[in-house]
Amino acid sequence: MLYTSVSIACIAWAASVTWRKNPKLSFLRLNLNHFGSLFRGLRQEAAPLTLIPVLFAIFFSVMMVCGCVIAPPFQTPDEYAHFMRNVQISEGHIVGSKGGKASGGKLPASVVQVTSLFGYLPGDSTRKANLAEIERFDTITWVGPPVFADFRNTVLYGPILYLPAATAIWVTRHLNWTVLQSYYMGRFANALVFMILGILALAIARRGRVLICFILSLPMSAALAMSVSQDAQMIALGAVLAAILTNHRQSDPWSWLEWGLVGLGFGVLGMAKAPYVALSAIPCLLAGRREFVPSLICPLVALILTFAWLKIGVAPTRVHFAGDAGVVEATQALFIAHHPIEFVGIVIHSISSFWTIYTEQFTGALGWLQILLPQNYYDFTRKSLEWLILGGIVLRIVGEVFKGNYWFVVRALLIIALMLLSVFGIFLSLYIIWTVVAAPLVNGIQGRYFLPMTFFLAVLMPNLRDIDLPIVRTVIGRSSALLCAGWMGWAGFVFFQAILVHYWFP
Repeated sequence: MLYTSVSIACIAWAASVTWRKNPKLSFLRLNLNHFGSLFRGLRQEAAPLTLIPVLFAIFFSVMMVCGCVIAPPFQTPDEYAHFMRNVQISEGHIVGSKGGKASGGKLPASVVQVTSLFGYLPGDSTRKANLAEIERFDTITWVGPPVFADFRNTVLYGPILYLPAATAIWVTRHLNWTVLQSYYMGRFANALVFMILGILALAIARRGRVLICFILSLPMSAALAMSVSQDAQMIALGAVLAAILTNHRQSDPWSWLEWGLVGLGFGVLGMAKAPYVALSAIPCLLAGRREFVPSLICPLVALILTFAWLKIGVAPTRVHFAGDAGVVEATQALFIAHHPIEFVGIVIHSISSFWTIYTEQFTGALGWLQILLPQNYYDFTRKSLEWLILGGIVLRIVGEVFKGNYWFVVRALLIIALMLLSVFGIFLSLYIIWTVVAAPLVNGIQGRYFLPMTFFLAVLMPNLRDIDLPIVRTVIGRSSALLCAGWMGWAGFVFFQAILVHYWFP
């Protein structure tokens, strides 16, 4: 890790010197300056609406400081496995290894020991967390011989989104902190980067800022952000990419370089979850005729990164997830190939059957998804999202039709189709690797999987600056900021109440 850091620093220094001394690279400066429009656009927004990034910063600072400590260790889905993957990456091992029917890699024995802390909590709601147990595990240091650890579900994920937590673990480990202390610092690092990226997304977004704020501050998003899971940065990166795309204007075409940089972001998402790569075609639908060909570099880069990782990182380490439960992947794939229409029906049936569960897990099912929030919270959140998304899209479509821009309706439908394609890809993958052959329902789907893609609905939202009447813009801007403040306050209260009551209060 130290060698890698020094190498990156040297490369960056050499690049900066070359950049200053070589006039032939001036066109790159011009192209990169295009991204300055994202921040110049911020100053042109209505003042009340720019309060939303500030409000989110205040909200999440409190959430981060309190939540990272109050939530017991390893109490988000698969967090113990994500911690093992973080430790593996912090040791410089990007690709894992197989060990018989298991997959993961060699880690210090103390790491495996620490991950057993509070292992009884997910399955026993009558027992509580206690400080004495935390203090006992806090004596475990980074010693002991390496042992093979099985974390087959997280070893397949690309390394980039793990870097915040892995870096914090590497630093604290070399400062001779205990394993548990390194884990907590990984949590704080993950939450801090999530907050910074969230603030950036809210600051540069020209459309759908309220929607982005709403999703970033969901208790489900907050719980994942205050863990060592890569899901935190998947959500934050989705918000940033969506915010960047809301700044695109066909009257100001982007260059090949700019589309390529956006493609890198989508590629990172694809390395984390391959079905997300379908979202990389959304920029092509936003591009004008003059830049359509350059925009194709975006999905191309994303596809290259995704398939490269599938070849380099997934193929050598992949094992059967549920082979002992009647799951046969090859047979399942043949079933889908021979019955494609039936499989589509299975997906639709799964969504209709588990819709309530999916929406609960999307908005906030804490712990290992066993901690449910008050029913009035779920009812309010579902209705709010429905009105926010459908109302915003309908208003935008009506406005574009009045301008004579009928092509926007087609673009909107195609963007939604790409998002549905990504959803379909998630169902397809879990039907193959996690579901019994020809089963009538898809197993293993969790509502949180759909959080990163929801941000891209922001590109279909209206822009406050399109309203000609200043007083209307001001009223909407202030109302939006007030609503966001109220929502974040309630979301934070519901989050802490659920965590404290379930884990700590008798």
